[in-house]
Amino acid sequence: MDFLVVRPYTPKFARWFLATAFMLLPAQPRALTAQSTSQSSASQVTDTIWYVTNRASKSGAWQNVRGAGLTYGVRAFQVVPKSGAQFPWSAAIRKNVLADSQISAEDWSQRLLKSSLEGAAAGLPVLVYVHGYASSFKEVTEQAAELRRRGNFQGPMVVFSWPANGSGFAAPTLDHLLTRAYWRDADRATESVPDLVAVLQDLSRTFGASRLVVAAHSMGNMLLDGALRNRTLADSLAVTPLRAVAFLAPDVDETYFADSVVALARRSSLRQVLYGGRNDRLLQISSIIHGAPRAGQLQRKASWGANLEVVDVTDARVSGNWWIRHFGTNHAFRRRPDAVNDFFGLVLRDLPSDCRGTSDSWMREADGIWRLRAAQESTTTASPATADADSSLRDSAAVSSPVCSQAR
Repeated sequence: MDFLVVRPYTPKFARWFLATAFMLLPAQPRALTAQSTSQSSASQVTDTIWYVTNRASKSGAWQNVRGAGLTYGVRAFQVVPKSGAQFPWSAAIRKNVLADSQISAEDWSQRLLKSSLEGAAAGLPVLVYVHGYASSFKEVTEQAAELRRRGNFQGPMVVFSWPANGSGFAAPTLDHLLTRAYWRDADRATESVPDLVAVLQDLSRTFGASRLVVAAHSMGNMLLDGALRNRTLADSLAVTPLRAVAFLAPDVDETYFADSVVALARRSSLRQVLYGGRNDRLLQISSIIHGAPRAGQLQRKASWGANLEVVDVTDARVSGNWWIRHFGTNHAFRRRPDAVNDFFGLVLRDLPSDCRGTSDSWMREADGIWRLRAAQESTTTASPATADADSSLRDSAAVSSPVCSQAR
């Protein structure tokens, strides 16, 4: 078996009361306000998300179970800033579906390749996104469109949607009174590993692995770990590695991640980046379920391994309303504009990690971890935004250092 989920004994009710308490404690994140971002509202944007799903379909609706095969398609969105929104940084963004076309795998690959060679997309990597726990097909594709827009990414973005339970709830059983939905999604993630392997193999044949950047969020990192352990895929990536692998708030055992996953990713990709935060409430709950810290919590005292870029976004600004800023989960990557800027502006442009040092919003700790400074620590405005809606960290880095103005 390529991948195995180990289940501990179901936590007692006391542990869950503690987990609930975590969700009610304010995290004091840096708020993203109109004052910290001077961007003006932009006009609506039409965005395209390419998707592959292994979900079963029933009466035109995607189910939370694995289907008989893979379905390929394209969704077009109208991404519209709501009234008064600081587009594209505010959480107040509306995603309207304009079209949803399911096409054959061959036609899908040809269209995607053609799209990647046109206009601003030419030369940019192909981003493959693997979502996490409790995410429906609708949510995943909408969030991908939002994330792509916030990052001002002009290249193609492919979403692999596995059959996670969008509601995040499942009827309790005697052995899993409060955690059945979590373990059910973990089972679906394990079942989906061969399908993710097939998708990565197809994309590697179409574009070459060196043009692919794979980003997995939360439980999606379980799938990514399993896929990279597939012997056929691993042998192929050992010859032509992925351009980069990004672990976004990985819901993976911390020790296992550092001792095994990092080394595996190093053999399969040219660059490995871990984004995490010590105030991630969903990972705090997951650590209680598993009885051990998760990699995305960044609690490890020992080394994470050579060459892994560890990016601590605990103090990152949070986009959203008052409730989200103070009582949110701090788990959604798309709500962290500094992290989004770093990933899309630095990693996807293949700029050196040292380019973070050109901005005083970032500091490198003695252990090598890149930490985003809290707002009061920065001597200049922490926001990279300007009046130009397309400005970001990548622009300020390019101005500060000639080395950072071009890809490696």
